[in-house]
Amino acid sequence: MPKGSRRGRYFTICDSIERSVKKGGGLEKASAAELATIICVQLGAEEASEEICKTLKPVLLTAVCDASVSPLVRGKCCVALGNIVFLSGGEVTEVITIMQQLEAIFSASYLKGDGAVPNITTETANLSCICTQCLESIIYTNNAWIY
Repeated sequence: MPKGSRRGRYFTICDSIERSVKKGGGLEKASAAELATIICVQLGAEEASEEICKTLKPVLLTAVCDASVSPLVRGKCCVALGNIVFLSGGEVTEVITIMQQLEAIFSASYLKGDGAVPNITTETANLSCICTQCLESIIYTNNAWIY
């Protein structure tokens, strides 16, 4: 199979992932997020992996930041976002923006201004943990420019 034909199929799948994350139900969104990582892994270090990251990153980031989306789906999208940024490298400014968004999500678990412990659900605590893990993988990947 010609290389261009294979890449074209990946981008067709990316369109499906994008539609599923935007308009699908909870389970469909979670499955689409997992598929985003799988495609980047299959492409390896090709330029297409970076293109897929640029295509899917805004959609996944929107789902991660949307508080109306279930914490399970947000967690899956967060993992996918961290993985595709890890696999594709990414521009420094874009990586910093993603890191700030992930920090904004898990900062809801911080102590309140008066030192009181926030009342969060188990799902929200899991989401905060996932955001922290994604931040760790992004920092590990891009440690050359952080230090």
